[in-house]
Amino acid sequence: MTDAETLRNLRHQAVYKQETQSICPECLKTIDAVIYEEDGIIKMRKKCPDHGEFHDVISRDPDYYKRAQFYYIDGMTIYDECKTNLDKHKGCPQDCGLCGRHQTTPIMTIIDITNKCNLRCPVCFANAAVSGFVVEPPFEDVVRCMKHLRELKPYPNICVTWSGGEPTLREDLPEIIEKANDLGFSQTMLITNAIKFKNLKYAQKIKDTGLKTIYMQFDGTTPETWIQTRGLNLWPIKQKIIRNLRKVGFDSVVLVPTIVKGVNEHEIGNIIQFAADNIDVVRAISFQPASFCGRIDKSEITERRFNHDDLIRLVSDQTNGVLNKNVFYPIPVVAPLAHLVCWYTDQEGVDFGCSPDCGWATFMVINENTGKLECITDYIDVKQFFELTRKYWKEVEKKHFNRFKTITRSVPWEIPGLMNIGRALDNASKWVYKKQVMARFFWDVLGTIKKVGKPIQSVAKVLLRDDWDDVASFMYDSLMIGCMHFQDPYNMNVHRTERCIIHYVFVDPRDNKVKQSPFCTYNSIHRPKIEELLAIPYDESEVDEGEVLRPEKQEKAEKPIPTTK
Repeated sequence: MTDAETLRNLRHQAVYKQETQSICPECLKTIDAVIYEEDGIIKMRKKCPDHGEFHDVISRDPDYYKRAQFYYIDGMTIYDECKTNLDKHKGCPQDCGLCGRHQTTPIMTIIDITNKCNLRCPVCFANAAVSGFVVEPPFEDVVRCMKHLRELKPYPNICVTWSGGEPTLREDLPEIIEKANDLGFSQTMLITNAIKFKNLKYAQKIKDTGLKTIYMQFDGTTPETWIQTRGLNLWPIKQKIIRNLRKVGFDSVVLVPTIVKGVNEHEIGNIIQFAADNIDVVRAISFQPASFCGRIDKSEITERRFNHDDLIRLVSDQTNGVLNKNVFYPIPVVAPLAHLVCWYTDQEGVDFGCSPDCGWATFMVINENTGKLECITDYIDVKQFFELTRKYWKEVEKKHFNRFKTITRSVPWEIPGLMNIGRALDNASKWVYKKQVMARFFWDVLGTIKKVGKPIQSVAKVLLRDDWDDVASFMYDSLMIGCMHFQDPYNMNVHRTERCIIHYVFVDPRDNKVKQSPFCTYNSIHRPKIEELLAIPYDESEVDEGEVLRPEKQEKAEKPIPTTK
């Protein structure tokens, strides 16, 4: 039985229980932990010999949590030759680099290119002005990281992202983006507050680099929310940014709201409506429940914890049930479909083999006749559709092609030209098999359709034509609504970190090697060590951060924000 099968089978327990490991929030050492069901809640309990016992809430909806566990899969791990910490033995999550225990390849990678920022958010402790130091890798190191990603095996990374700090403060950002294009990344993204895009010329400049997607900080649609979260009213600026991106023809923005309990959870419905109203520019929303950083009183952990099931409940409430928990699926549900499409279109592989606990998503479309938002589940039986993708990918995985050279041993292959004929016959055989599989798959998919509309036309294009652009076109005809719930030292589950598909990439100054680290472990454990070695003192009079928007110039927040990332 594989590791994924073991984890999937836990959902059948009358009372859920999962043995795992975590870290102590105080000393960050690896300790044993248990995830268990009690009083209608999925909880975590762990005990550090030096700092005592810790409790946290993993989910307040046990039924949804256990249903999601069905989607655990065994991912495709990076080959050992691409891992740089194989000789380390502290154990996950201490040996990131990656270490030998990691089970997936990254679908998305992040390179921090500066910690300078043009905002002074009250919730942030990581920017240069607050931390007192600057961390900004040279262009050459950024390129080294990107080259490393394109050399990963079995799947080269196809999606690189730049973050900070505020990455638009790098003057060489256009050159970095263009270099990524030259290296063959099919998806390039910028995680940004987007303040500099209020300048139309700058928006055009970045558009001209070929950048594919902007991940834009977006906490709500009222001045009060922005004052609360960022210390000043950014709402007019955010609206101007969207207008500018529309003017320059940039049509792939992902809104990234950090949802803080007691601060902006009432804005969820407003954010979805704003995205729908600007669907020509906005392609997705990626909600991110806030993670804890720093120390927090043990008695406050469970009260202040806001998980993805809490988010689903509020999404349902604020969309009048249009988006309820039955329409959201965990991220790994798309893994078989992604493999199938990549195989059919001869594209570089992608692996969505993360933990079902990492996040979820669904798609919404605008009804062409009514103009109203509808869920993709109104058009297609999504559960049945994904069951079909699992069935067909299993068939393709098991298929073994006998090369003509092997099955026709009597042919004198040493004769010039015959080998080329054999290769052509091999390729023809594979081509025929692909067409036959996808024809059967499409026929079965027809049985999952509830009603015809533009979403069905987009799905049909993906299945009937071997063009990767058809996959992208589906995203442009819909609005993805998803959630990524990142871990922190209080709720970290090693079973999740071993399957992480979002990796930070950096040059480790201790040995000058390019390394990768799962998102959650990098922010919780490894970042401070790396940045301490790379840091140079911050002097505001010498550091150019452009126009800095400071909270003291605006109305103060009415109440303090919890300490969060």
